[in-house]
Amino acid sequence: MHLPPFEGPRQKVARGYKHIADLKKVIADFAASSSVVATHLPQEDRGGATAWRIEFSEPEPSDIPLIFGDALHNFRSALDLMIGDLVDIRDVKVKRARYPFAIDADAVRITYQSNLGNLGDDILDAILATQPYRGGNALLRGLHDLDINDKHEWITPMYLGAIGNFNIPTIARAFLAQSFGVDIGGETTIWIGSCFRLKTGVNPNSMINIVPESHAPYFGEASPCFPGQPFIATLENIGQLVGEIVASFASQFGRGNLEAQRAPLGDAAGVVDLPPSIEPFFEMYNTPPLGRG
Repeated sequence: MHLPPFEGPRQKVARGYKHIADLKKVIADFAASSSVVATHLPQEDRGGATAWRIEFSEPEPSDIPLIFGDALHNFRSALDLMIGDLVDIRDVKVKRARYPFAIDADAVRITYQSNLGNLGDDILDAILATQPYRGGNALLRGLHDLDINDKHEWITPMYLGAIGNFNIPTIARAFLAQSFGVDIGGETTIWIGSCFRLKTGVNPNSMINIVPESHAPYFGEASPCFPGQPFIATLENIGQLVGEIVASFASQFGRGNLEAQRAPLGDAAGVVDLPPSIEPFFEMYNTPPLGRG
């Protein structure tokens, strides 16, 4: 079946949104069936201090990275299909019908002339306007890099478990920051998998507050793309950007206009009220791996 120009890219974008909807449902079902708990680790206790780990009561769904990757692939492939449609519209021969990404604008020009030069300089100018290079449009470049990474590496999400209100003495806090690069005190982010020790007898539930978004996946803080950013919002922003690019190219070079698809607006993040400050002994001794995300 031969689709009209830009219909393939449009369907790819729509399919990307379908994966986002599926991802939201998986997360919602997970949140409804599990909770965030502080589990005692007796083997890690040290004299006068009790060890705890923040974790989910049930294992997190393993298909979250898979669905995320499916959404990425559809948004990325929409751009390549759009280039293919432009080749058909202009009835020219090209070496490689792929949306060009490169390290900088000059490299994009070189890649374009080598692979797509017969399409014309006007399409090159339109592509350059989207800044598909490092230091250009971070969202667009991040889509390309993540799509490649997903083919070779497992994208491991992080989960924000709780906010701790730890009132640590200034001297001890400065020592931890200088020695280990860890800022403990005030409102402290506690990721799922984090381990800590408290003075024996102190109930961790009295000093941590489970956040409403605890079951939502985030990129790891050391991720090369979108570090510390939420999966869902990032995907929706990418989908909106790609939809707008397809609509713009259809308007400029196609037959008729194509309205950009936009991600549905999400609910505002809830406000977390922290419990009153207390002063227990606190030592964060392990956090989950924050590798490539």
